[in-house]
Amino acid sequence: MGKKAKVVPAARDRDDGRRQILLYMRTDLIKSLKDLAIQEDTNAYELAEEAVEALLKKRGRKH
Repeated sequence: MGKKAKVVPAARDRDDGRRQILLYMRTDLIKSLKDLAIQEDTNAYELAEEAVEALLKKRGRKH
């Protein structure tokens, strides 16, 4: 008998086209990200997207 295929639940649809991703980060980074999001009256995921876009640009990668 082979292994059973892993069933992945369907992602919730969002109007903005974003998809969920699971990342493990240090606790201090998570806290700082959330604090900054509150200070800037924005969402933590928007700041994370900004950081990833900057990293990709710095490394010469398209997104």
